Amino acid sequence: MLAPCPHNAPCHLQAPDWCHFSVRLQRTKQHRDLKSATFPFEKEKFSYVIMTKEPLNKHEARILTEPMRRSGHMLLKLCTEDGLKNTTLYKKHKELYKKARKAKWGDLLNDQSTTTY
Repeated sequence: MLAPCPHNAPCHLQAPDWCHFSVRLQRTKQHRDLKSATFPFEKEKFSYVIMTKEPLNKHEARILTEPMRRSGHMLLKLCTEDGLKNTTLYKKHKELYKKARKAKWGDLLNDQSTTTY
């Protein structure tokens, strides 16, 4: 499996949690009226699977939720080859921290230099 999981094992998520990403979609006036909605957008959730016949050498983790940015560190929920991992990434991890600051929900991230909490 190429994506979304960085492993070929059974999914580590437990119900009601599920592997997905969210996209903000604009609503037309007619759409807002039909749904009696007040916001001009809605968030749609999508899930996907990408399979390949080629063997893969995976060393990255997928970010499962929006990264929580704090002063001097970030909190990440990752899906890794070893299972789910709640991770703190500190500023001292320089290059990885810079990459993670730009990362979004669903992106891949090398989780080699991170601390589990």
